[in-house]
Amino acid sequence: MMFDELPVDAGCRSTWTGPLTYADPTNFPSVDTASLASVGAGIGAVLEGPFAWRQYLRYAPEFVDDPDGCGLFKNLGASVYTSSPCFVAVADDAALVGYRTIVAGGHFFNDEVYKRDELEVYLNGLSKSDSFWNEDTRLRRQVGSDIFHLEQSGQPWRRYEGAAVILASQEPSNYGSFLFRVLPKVHALKRYGLANLPVVCWDIKPATSHLLEIAGIDPGKIIFQNTQTISVFDRVIIPSLRNRNALLDYESRDIYRQIRHEYGSPEGGKRLYISRFSHSRRGASGRVMANEEELIARLSAIGFEIVEPEKLLVQQQIALFSSAEIIVGPSGAGMFNIVFCQPGTKVIDIESEPHWIYAHAGLFASCELRYGIFVGQVDETDERTTHRRWNVNVNVLIDRVQSFLRA
Repeated sequence: MMFDELPVDAGCRSTWTGPLTYADPTNFPSVDTASLASVGAGIGAVLEGPFAWRQYLRYAPEFVDDPDGCGLFKNLGASVYTSSPCFVAVADDAALVGYRTIVAGGHFFNDEVYKRDELEVYLNGLSKSDSFWNEDTRLRRQVGSDIFHLEQSGQPWRRYEGAAVILASQEPSNYGSFLFRVLPKVHALKRYGLANLPVVCWDIKPATSHLLEIAGIDPGKIIFQNTQTISVFDRVIIPSLRNRNALLDYESRDIYRQIRHEYGSPEGGKRLYISRFSHSRRGASGRVMANEEELIARLSAIGFEIVEPEKLLVQQQIALFSSAEIIVGPSGAGMFNIVFCQPGTKVIDIESEPHWIYAHAGLFASCELRYGIFVGQVDETDERTTHRRWNVNVNVLIDRVQSFLRA
């Protein structure tokens, strides 16, 4: 099988530029698992198990502390999470555009299944010119219809021969997103004997290649995605998004269980604080904890190791998180490394905004952790709607840490 980058003839590009309509991959013709990687076998899908929306119970946190009366998470009890059915879709002569969208045969689709109301939200998002909502697809909706066209604005095209697995999803450059959205797709590769094929995914240096290699993918077969380029393939294989709400399903948990068994540390007892201090000082994003330096000093005094995950190799992160007795930290991508923790590890998640608690709580519970939520107070002079500056009540938090250690 050849897998070389080849030019795409300008005269052929109309095949992928439109008119295009959305297609639900779970409605594709059923294909035999033996033909998933067979170029020329046509469009289709394999459904993993019965076609049904899956439900999981997320247990409540052990505590929700709001010492400054911010009013967040007043009713954060147990909740039922609904996850979409799992599938593997395939298509011949297909283009990958933007974050995760496949264009083939006059249609477009991605790694997700949508209910009726969700589909309209998704299509309206694609209709926006903002690249985040549009997912860098450059799909443009025809006014008054559900027909789209792929706008050509000088972006390069490239073509590859052979079949490739598309490990792509939303928020491609976010490490936390990679952990709960992308890496679990390796389950489908192993289940259907596709782990020897080239895979296409975003390059989060150096985590992507290291984690995929740990999960059993040859790093030499990785093709790094560029959302500014349209890539055309003889055949694409698209494993579905398994964990739309960050609550890991059983198959995803098994992947992390295997990684922890092979690369983790069985010894517990470490006290870890997951810091965003350097990240904040670089001005890499908002959501700056203004008094984090004070919190670090207080936690260090009671035996906490201060960890900045982005400065560590993947194997080091796995070893640290798997050896922890307790983990404390502000919400962020670094805290998603709790997927490597032993069941029963204690976690105090410090939150300053309401927007992502559903995903964070789902992740903690599905990893069988003892978790609690501590609420920080935003700086009201920060006029942004999200990622505002904030402070944490250090004295109360230290008291909670010490009582949780004894629990």
